Amino acid sequence: MAPMYIVVREIKKNKTTAAIKLRAVRTYDVPQSRFNQDIKSRECVLHDEEGAYVHLHIPGKNVSIQNKFIEGNVYCIKNFLVVQHYYTYKTCSGPHMLKLFNETLVKGYKGLDFPTHMYRLQSFTALKTVDPKVLVDVIGRVVEIYNPLDKLISGRPSRLIDFLIEDLNGNQLKCTVWDQHVEKVMPYLRKDFAEPVIVLIQMGRVKVSENSAEVKITSSYDATQLLFNGDSTEFVEFRQSLSLQQTPLKSLTSNSAYSYGNSAYSYGNSSGGDLSSSKMRIITISDIFQNREVGEFWVPAQIIGIESDVDDWFYQSCKDPGCNKKVDFLDGMFQCSKCSSRYDDCIYRYKIKVRVVDVKGTAPFLLWDREALDLVSVRADELIAKQPKVMIKIPKELKTMLGRGLFFKVNVQKNQLDNLSHAIPVMSVKHFPEMFNTYCPGLLADKDDGLSQVSDYETDSDEGFFSEEEAESPNVNAVKEQSVDVTESDAVKRSLLDQFSSTQNSKKKRVMVVKEEGDDDKET
Repeated sequence: MAPMYIVVREIKKNKTTAAIKLRAVRTYDVPQSRFNQDIKSRECVLHDEEGAYVHLHIPGKNVSIQNKFIEGNVYCIKNFLVVQHYYTYKTCSGPHMLKLFNETLVKGYKGLDFPTHMYRLQSFTALKTVDPKVLVDVIGRVVEIYNPLDKLISGRPSRLIDFLIEDLNGNQLKCTVWDQHVEKVMPYLRKDFAEPVIVLIQMGRVKVSENSAEVKITSSYDATQLLFNGDSTEFVEFRQSLSLQQTPLKSLTSNSAYSYGNSAYSYGNSSGGDLSSSKMRIITISDIFQNREVGEFWVPAQIIGIESDVDDWFYQSCKDPGCNKKVDFLDGMFQCSKCSSRYDDCIYRYKIKVRVVDVKGTAPFLLWDREALDLVSVRADELIAKQPKVMIKIPKELKTMLGRGLFFKVNVQKNQLDNLSHAIPVMSVKHFPEMFNTYCPGLLADKDDGLSQVSDYETDSDEGFFSEEEAESPNVNAVKEQSVDVTESDAVKRSLLDQFSSTQNSKKKRVMVVKEEGDDDKET
C-alpha cells in the first residue's frame, strides 16, 4: 500500500516517518572553500503540490548521484528529519528545513499531475517590503552593463560586475553579482543584440541602502542562479508584454556604479550539578541557542531519530583501565591517541548522534558509551559481533531509543553555539516520566506513530513506498549534522526538587526486548 503524502504545512519536527512529494526548484553544491572544491554540502530548494517551498540539506559525505535532485524533476521522499533552518540568508521562509539521514528513501515520480512553480517572481516595487533575509526571484530586461571590477575583500581577491534591469513598467533595479556569477554576464558586455536581453535572477539577495532606502539585488554565494533569454513561461510572457519603445542596452566602460569597497529554569544556584542534587539547572533547547547559554544543564527532550551513519555509531577505543580514548591502527597494532598504549586488539564503544526535540526546539545530541549503554542495554562490541561484515543499516537494537522522553545532562561549549553542525555531548541521562510530562506536556502523546512500533521498525511501512508506476532510486545514505530550533518555549515555574530524589537512581533497569529480524525482512 502506497503511503499517504503530506504537504509542507503539515511537516512536524517530531515526525520522522512521513512521506512527501516535492519538485526540485534549485540544487547547488557548496564547496569546502574557494581553494578546496570538495563538496561541503548539497542544498536543494523544492516545492510541494500547493506551491509551498522548503529547503533540504545533504552533508558532503553523503552526496551521491542517487540524491542528485535534478531541477524540474519530482521526487518522493520518505523518512526525513525536520531541523532548524539556520542559514543567515534563507532560500524560503519558514523556521525549518528538511535533512536526509540513514533511514531516508528517495524515488523519482513520473506522474504528470504534479504542478510546477519553479519561480516566485517579485515585482521591483515590492522589494522594499520583503524580508531581506529571504532570497527572491526577479525578472527584467538588461539595459546597462558595467565593466567587471576586481577587489580585495578581507584579504582575498574577488570579482564583481554591475548591471541595470528594467521591468515592464519602466522601473529599474540595480544588480551586483560576484565571483563565479560574473562569467554569466560577460557574454552580453559590449555586444549589440537584435533582441532584448532578458534575465531572471533566481535566489537573489535584497539589499536596501540605509541612507537612501534604494533597493538593489546582489548574488548570494552558490544559491543564486542567473538565467538569460530562457524559454520558460516566465520568459515568454515577459517577452510578449514588452512595449515597442524600449530603453536600449548600453555597455558602459566605466567601472562599477553601484558597489562599495534567559528563561531557563533555575533552582538553588546555577552550577549545573547532578539532577539529584539541589544545585541544578533545567533549560530548554531554544534557550540554549537564543541566549547563547554555555555550561552544564539538564534538558528534557525526546529522541526522534538516529543521525549516525552505519559506520560511525561506534569507535575503537583503548583497552587500558580508565582510558576510553580513540585508537589508531598503526603498523599492525592499535595505538592510543592519549596514553600511547599499544595492543593487538581494541574495545568498541558507542558514539551515537541522535536528534532530539522538546515542545518547540530541536537539536543534535551526542551519546557516548556509558549513556548509550544505559539506553540500549547491549555493549557495543557485542552488538558489532552480531552485525554482518558489511553493515548496510543501523542495528535495530539502537532504535529502541526512539520515542523515549529523557532528561539529558549536557555540556554546552561556545564552539557548538558558533557552529551549528556540532552535536552537543551528553554527560548523563535520567528517566523520570512524570517530571517529563510536566516540562514537555503532550510531547510523548503527539509522538510519531512510527516511533511507537520500535520492535517492528524494520518492516514498518516502507514496503509500499515504491510502486510499479514510479521510478525508484537507491536509499539516500545521508546526513549527520547540524541544527537547532531557536524558538523560545514557555518556562515551567515551579520547583520539583523532591521528584529528583537520588533514591530513584536505584530503580532496576528495564530490560529491552528486541524482536529478531528474519532473513526475509525488507531492506530499507
